[in-house]
Amino acid sequence: MNSNKYTLDRYEDNVGVLLLKGDESQELLVDRDKLAGAKEGDIVLIETDGDDEILKVTVLEEETKVTKEKVEGLLKRLKDIT
Repeated sequence: MNSNKYTLDRYEDNVGVLLLKGDESQELLVDRDKLAGAKEGDIVLIETDGDDEILKVTVLEEETKVTKEKVEGLLKRLKDIT
């Protein structure tokens, strides 16, 4: 079994576009119904079998919260500079 963390970038119709954490140039397309109610911006853990079949999707709520707070802080600092 393999697992990777992704950020849910957006939904396009019924497909979620996920970006691999640490290498956002790599996308993973996943049916919306497999994403356990994840929202855009959520960090999710995707567990797959040896054939890259998705076995489990877990929304990492605490990691998502911390990341969003960090981004909001950076945006506030940028706004204060201008």
